[in-house]
Amino acid sequence: MTEKIEYDNRIYVGATTEDCKVIHLALSEGKRLTIDGDGHIYDDTERWIADGKERKNNA
Repeated sequence: MTEKIEYDNRIYVGATTEDCKVIHLALSEGKRLTIDGDGHIYDDTERWIADGKERKNNA
């Protein structure tokens, strides 16, 4: 099992426009998201909901 860390909008972004929408919706509903080393983003029920990537300008 791949280690998951808490999703942080300042560090990560959705891989596609659709992923960004799904992530935004989940966060606006108060869901706690995690991301694994492969870029899979999971909701608080451990369901894979989107793909993400590290932001280029996270400085």
